[in-house]
Amino acid sequence: MAMTLGNRPSDESGARTDAGVPTQDDLAIVLSHYDLGVIQKMQALRRGTDVSPKFVIRAEKGDYLLKRRREGKDDLARVAYSHAVQLELLKQSFPTAEIVGTRRHNNSVVIHAGMVYEVLRWIPGQRYAGTVEQTRAAGRMLGRFHDALVAFRTMEPPPSLGGSYHGVARVETELEGLVSGRKRELADAAAALLELYRECAAGVESAGLGEWPVQVVHGDWHPGNLLFQGDEVVGVIDLDTVRPGTRALDLATGVLQFSITRNEGNPLTWPDHVDEERYLAFLDGYDGESERRISHAELGVLAWLMIEAMIAESVVPVATTGRFAAVEGGEFLDMVRRKAEWIREHASRLEGMLDQPPSS
Repeated sequence: MAMTLGNRPSDESGARTDAGVPTQDDLAIVLSHYDLGVIQKMQALRRGTDVSPKFVIRAEKGDYLLKRRREGKDDLARVAYSHAVQLELLKQSFPTAEIVGTRRHNNSVVIHAGMVYEVLRWIPGQRYAGTVEQTRAAGRMLGRFHDALVAFRTMEPPPSLGGSYHGVARVETELEGLVSGRKRELADAAAALLELYRECAAGVESAGLGEWPVQVVHGDWHPGNLLFQGDEVVGVIDLDTVRPGTRALDLATGVLQFSITRNEGNPLTWPDHVDEERYLAFLDGYDGESERRISHAELGVLAWLMIEAMIAESVVPVATTGRFAAVEGGEFLDMVRRKAEWIREHASRLEGMLDQPPSS
């Protein structure tokens, strides 16, 4: 039986409840829709966001991941689209998790108490260790991802997918609110970031991004979404953010996330610079894998897009809560400002690095 994407016909139970940690009864009801055999062990997985609870299941028929979609990413049309992309990747032997269908209807999800759950085959692997070769492998895998999906037309993207981090009105609105707010330590950093965000968005537009080819992009290519064995990527584990876009958006996110420098201390002590060896390794890996080499035009906007991505990811949590995770908002935004200004200052050199021989 072909897999039904989304939830039609229905595997659904219970009235909608407030989002929270699923109870044992919730989990038992959800798992009753699957043919996994006897459940031998189940434990919470402390990975990713708390609003999308995950559980590792050891069962008679194998190891699995049970995941509840976070609110805002649980629209059924959106889920169906991401699952269609996932099935296409699996068809091309791309290393992502196999979707487990329900016993009765082979649905790709179960809806219980108004929440959307999915079960995936578990992929064993290790977290990113920050090595140059792992970084190169992450770039190669992104190139493979883009090549696999360049012609994907199986399903039309639903409006609920939303857009990217580039030129987003909400980012500017949130920054403007911080600038005019009462907290001086937030206002000064926000004013600098607002100017940078607008400058970079305008630069990207003037380079013609809106006219570049559109395909399926990942939307969140960072170390937490990849699993490794040694120096190789063995699993890409989160496709919730796939959407149409230009591949330069993924390239910028990826090279930022895999080259950003940090330490265990206060963000005030984090270095300004990117790790240039990892920066080059990521792009070199991509360029060596993809059938379509990175163009000079794409290289020319990477720095601007990196700055936009960093600002967009930071500002909404700070505007909402005054903090970024456990860090005071003003300190965090000032760190983002320093890093963004370093990238802008060194943009020309970063752009030309891929033409240099990669380090061995």
